[in-house]
Amino acid sequence: MKKLVSLFLCFLMLFSLSACDLPFEIPTDVLQLFEGKRDDTTTHEATETFSMTNFVSGAKKYFAKIEKMFNPPKELSAEEVYDRCSPAVFYLELYDEDDEVISSGSGFFIEQNGIAITNYHVVEGGHSAKIMIPGTEEVYDVSGIYDYDKDYDWAVIQIDGSGFSTLEIGSDDTVQGGATVYAIGSPLGLQNTISNGLISNTNRMIDDIPYIQTSAAISHGSSGGALINKYGKVIGITSAGITEGENLGLALPVSLVSNHKTENLVTLAELSAGNHSTQDITIPTVASNDREAALGLLTAVIDTLENEKISGKPAYTERENTDNGYIEYSILKNEDDTIDVITWEIYDDDYYYTSLTLEPSSDTMPVYYSYNLEGDPYYFQGYAQIYAPEFTVLSDIHFVETKGNADQDVNESICHGNVRAGLDFVQRIFDELRSLSDFDLSDLGFESY
Repeated sequence: MKKLVSLFLCFLMLFSLSACDLPFEIPTDVLQLFEGKRDDTTTHEATETFSMTNFVSGAKKYFAKIEKMFNPPKELSAEEVYDRCSPAVFYLELYDEDDEVISSGSGFFIEQNGIAITNYHVVEGGHSAKIMIPGTEEVYDVSGIYDYDKDYDWAVIQIDGSGFSTLEIGSDDTVQGGATVYAIGSPLGLQNTISNGLISNTNRMIDDIPYIQTSAAISHGSSGGALINKYGKVIGITSAGITEGENLGLALPVSLVSNHKTENLVTLAELSAGNHSTQDITIPTVASNDREAALGLLTAVIDTLENEKISGKPAYTERENTDNGYIEYSILKNEDDTIDVITWEIYDDDYYYTSLTLEPSSDTMPVYYSYNLEGDPYYFQGYAQIYAPEFTVLSDIHFVETKGNADQDVNESICHGNVRAGLDFVQRIFDELRSLSDFDLSDLGFESY
């Protein structure tokens, strides 16, 4: 306390001298202390010319540290985090040129004038977008995008409006293993859903991208939402949930966006016009067999037209709207040269997820399936294998491993339908690329389909 008082008196003395415009010099190490270059005052041999600007800046940082020691930030309850932070998190819908919804996600405000953060893949490939403010019927247009990084999957966007609630950026110091965190987003279109968990890993590297791994639930549609620390400050952008496991969520550190620019605003239509089309796809020239070549073409489609990341992996997704929900079809590139064909069915509160892995060298291909009903204890997970050469529209799928308490026969039937829908999606891709190749499903091993 004596040291604090002495330093404060020193600050007042130097401020008074500077106000009088008197030239003077002070010991180098004292100057460095207040300019944030060192932490103690032990010797006073050399001198430097005093810079009032640097001095005040350093003094503010020093006294902020002192204040933090005596007045640590208050830890908030889950209820307080939700009340304080959820108004700043919004639901976003992306539209094509015909104003049809093609995808959805989340985002959060960092400035009252409408500057917000989301994942890049949430706004990629769209002609326009709108956001919905939670707890209200207010809808706002997305004016455009200021800055983005496609590889790191973040975007800074402008919402047409003002007076929005905002989130404060949290310190990286709070990103610690075991720390309590909260995820707020709109999974599967359920606006402003909150989940809690722990930081499982502070620096999980996937494809050379650093993620905060968390046990807080991050479901499909939560992309672009906020990962919030126990002090009510945002530390991450919720980006992916690994569906093959439980409590495996990934969030980009929000510090990656700290140097974003807000000078030039580009509309989503302009951004989309500058993106690649199917004409930019190049078929790989080196392949040992037709299956490897067909998988290479699907990989080229993902590399060229990527518009989403699923479980942190690049994917190409199309959406089909239905009367009471929608279906999303995706092809996803794995690191082991396999391709996942994913079908998401969302009907009201029912969610069906099916993933078929296309193998380059095996006719036996794994299938993963899950079913959830929002607010209901009934759920189901199943794992199966299908033999591609004999798989047909009439084939049965039998799970070899299951988990959950819903009817197995019913879910096996739904899984079979979703596998077929996913294969039909792949065939449509081949059909659209007839100018590049004459591949079909038989080249992937499905000779009887």
